[in-house]
Parts: sequence; C-alpha cells; structure tokens
Amino acid sequence: MCMCPRRLRSVLPALLLPYGLVAALGCAGSGKSSTGSGGSSSPGTGGSSSPGSAGTTGVGGTTGSGGTTGVAGTVGSGGSTSPGTGGNSAGGTGGSSAGGTGGSDAGGTGGSTAGTTGSGGAVGVGGTTGTGGTGGICQMIDYTFDPKIPSVFILVDRSGSEFDPSSNGTTGIYYNLRTAVLQVLQQLKNSGTQMRIGIGLFVGDHASGTCQPAFDMTAIDDIAKNYDTIAAKYNSLSFLMPWGAKADTPMSDSIPKVKALLQADTGTGSKYMLVATDGQTDFCDDGNNVCPADAIVYRVQDMFAATPSIGTLVLGLPTDVGGGMAFNMSVLQGLANAGTGQNAAPTGVATQTDVWNQCNGVAPWKAIATTAGRGMNMSLATYTAPAGTAKVFTPASTSTTDLANQLAAAISGVKSCTFDLSNVNGKAIKVDLSKLNQAHVLIQGSDVPLSATDGWNVDSSAPSTLVLSGTACAKWRMPNNTDIQFDFPCGSIIFE
Repeated sequence: MCMCPRRLRSVLPALLLPYGLVAALGCAGSGKSSTGSGGSSSPGTGGSSSPGSAGTTGVGGTTGSGGTTGVAGTVGSGGSTSPGTGGNSAGGTGGSSAGGTGGSDAGGTGGSTAGTTGSGGAVGVGGTTGTGGTGGICQMIDYTFDPKIPSVFILVDRSGSEFDPSSNGTTGIYYNLRTAVLQVLQQLKNSGTQMRIGIGLFVGDHASGTCQPAFDMTAIDDIAKNYDTIAAKYNSLSFLMPWGAKADTPMSDSIPKVKALLQADTGTGSKYMLVATDGQTDFCDDGNNVCPADAIVYRVQDMFAATPSIGTLVLGLPTDVGGGMAFNMSVLQGLANAGTGQNAAPTGVATQTDVWNQCNGVAPWKAIATTAGRGMNMSLATYTAPAGTAKVFTPASTSTTDLANQLAAAISGVKSCTFDLSNVNGKAIKVDLSKLNQAHVLIQGSDVPLSATDGWNVDSSAPSTLVLSGTACAKWRMPNNTDIQFDFPCGSIIFE
C-alpha cells in the first residue's frame, strides 16, 4: 500500500474567496517483494541467488530476463510461488514487481532444493520489457478547483440623516463611509482579490413635487476592472441639491433592484447584498417606522429564499448626526437575521396582527401585501420566536478607520467555510470517515483541530464536504489568511 500523504492545497490571493485550489495527489510505491520490484532491480534478475544455481536440473533459464524468452525452467519450483511469477502477480504481468522475476528467489532455482518434479510453468514469459508495468506506481495527478468568485452589491443609504446640518451637508458620516468603502475596495483590488462588486445609493427625492426613489448605481463586475467606475460614481454623489431639500429613505423600493442585479450577475460564487444604513427607513414619507421596517425585512427574506439564495450583510450606521453613536438595532437586527435565514422579530410591535392593524391602511405597504398574497392579520415578513442573533457590524465611532474595519470584517464573511469536493474536474473525492484522525488541515501552515464544532470535520451525510467551524472558520475568514491545506494519507480518500 502506498503510504505517503496526499495533499490538496489552496493558495489564495488576499481575501480571496472560495476557491482557486490546486491539488497534487499521489505518491510513488513499490511491490512487497525485495526482488522483482519493478524499478529497484533490473528486469529479469533472479533475486539474491544466481539464476539456475539450485540443483542440477532446476536451471533458471540462460538469461532469467523478463523479455520474450524469459522461461523459468522446466523443473524446480520458484520458491514459495510458482516459477516465472512476477512478485505477487503472475509472471509477465508486471503487477507491483518487475515482470519475469522469480518471486523472492531466483527464477527456476527450485527453492532451497533442486527438486525433480516441480515444473517451472509452461512458458513463464515475463512480458516484453520486464519493467514491472505501470500498475506498481501511485501516479501524481493534478486537480484544479474552479474558483467560486462571490458577488457583493453594496447598497448605501444616502438620506438626509447621513449629513451634518451644522455644516450644510459638507460633513457627516456619509463622507467618512465613502472614504472607508473606497479604501477597502482599493485594498481588495490591489491584493488581487477575486470578487465581483457593484454599488448603489438610494434616496427619496422630492424635487419633482412628489417623492421619487432615486437609485444611482454601477453594474456588478470584477473588482479589478470595476473599481474605477465605482469610485467615479460614488465620488460624484453627495447630498441632494440644493442643501435642505427633503431626502427620504425608501429602501424597500431599492432592494428588488439589487435582487435583479445579483440574479442576473454571471459570477459563479455566493451572492450578497451589503447594506449600509441607519435603519430609519420609510416609504418616501414621514409615516411610522413599523410598516417600512416590515417591508424591508420581507424584501431581505425574499432574497434569501430565492434561487440562488442571496444573503444580506448589515453595516449599521448611527442614527444621530454630529458624532452620536445610537443605533436603531431593532431594524438592523431584523435585516441581519433575515439575511442569514434566522428568525426575525417585528419592529415596534408584538405580533404580526399588530403589524397588519397599523399598516393595512398604508398604501405602499398594502400594495406590497397584495402582490405578496398577504391576507387579513398577516404581516409582510415572517416573524418567529425566538429572534436570531446574526452579526450586525457596528463601528465604535464614525471615523473612517472604524468604518473601514467593520466593512472589511463584513466582506470577509463572504469567504465560505465549506469546501465541496464532489466535482473536481469531473471526479468526486470521498473521504474515509474512519481515517479522519490520520488527516490534517492547516491554515497559514498551522494545524486546525479535528472537531465538529470548533475545528474541521467532514460531513457524515456528505463525505465529499469538508467544513470549518467555530474559531477555525473565523480564522479562515480573517482578511490576511489566504492559505489552506488538506493533507490526507494514502487510502483515506477515494476518487469516484
């Protein structure tokens, strides 16, 4: 048995997201016999004894070669196996040893005694070359994993609360966030990150006399060639002109547009919306917060339930301008839970019936409910107790540094901690679950423990799926960790 390790290794660009892995699998192996090894001994040699030396009649052939005339002799047995056999395989097949050799003793020597009756086989041909064939070598094979490049659409709240009125809108968290977003995207581009990025900014504009949702965006594309377009669009936008114009937050109108863009995107990896907002949403009006909050949680749940599923990451912005750090956590938490498939809770009320009672007379909410097929006493979103605890990324301050750190942490979450080996260039790799303790997984060269909850493991229901969990997953998702290795001993993985 071939006992050298087999390795699947991924060396990814900084913050590269699944996967771009290259696996070199295999090792060189030898037969179990000391002679006829198919490489270490010359073809046709007779082991440690000279050919034909054992007995007066047990001649081992004139040459003992593994060529076309390598007859193993007419009398005299070949040790513990029949003369003319090739190690553990029949003579001439090569098997795991060189063709035409005489097992562990010289071909045709008759074992330790000559013997008079033990025939040496009719022909005992050792093949045309006696090289031992290809069956005795564990071949080196390279497999390349197709990179699964994620797509992220960044949706930015451009409403009036993101600008500081004390400076007539020339300062405020909007500008710090813009610098932070472009800084993080520039770093991703410079490090060669494989990611597809688009951006959209939304606001409710009353310039026409009635509020109209405005949605300025760039299409999704590879970050390497899309960064400049994103930066140009983002830098061209600030507060609504003229300063003081009413700027509302109709997020429920923008989310379906993001969904359509992500569904049409050609990226092969996971798809995400990353929304940066203070959660003070509305229907382009000054109504209560319950109904528009219900609508945006519903929109996010709808994206998560789509095929393919679209996740949502939430970067929370403070609700107070001028440096305040209060967060509208009920809305932000509802969005984060909905975007990860966790349970959401209604905002500002106790039950779905309470939502319906407050919102059934609100025209924009009612229009969405009709389209969604909602009946009496039903909310738009689905609420189930207990509510989830999905991560909301909230900065410690409104500084560019703190915003950039939270944004980078949110984006790192798109790195998958699940590695699917079920289709590797048309082959499936299945792991023998009984030999997991012989294998190793390393991140940045450091061993990861074998654990179902805080390390690496293989899904027992899907032996081709390797999963990182707990601190191992968190470590892999750190932006600067880009090297992961899977080392399995020979025999612990099966190619199908």
